[in-house]
Amino acid sequence: MSDKLEFVMTSSDYLFRKPNKIMFEIALKKSRLDASEVWYCGDNVIADIESASQLGIFPVWYDNNTDANIGDITPNCEHLHIHEWDELINILLNCR
Repeated sequence: MSDKLEFVMTSSDYLFRKPNKIMFEIALKKSRLDASEVWYCGDNVIADIESASQLGIFPVWYDNNTDANIGDITPNCEHLHIHEWDELINILLNCR
């Protein structure tokens, strides 16, 4: 893919961390996109998946079987569940 990132945002650049909704709101403002137009990828069920979903952002759960997800916690919201980044790349390529 030849697409480039418009910006990179890390919690270390701000006073807030996920799951604080302000992080997601800042990213939406910077991108000039509505939450319904955005997919958010992460591996933490609470801080990434459920937090993004609460703001109307579509979450993609990257479940790579690490200890980021303690126990058998699964997201309590609609989401896309992937185990490899190639799965997401293929889905995005097929959306074009």
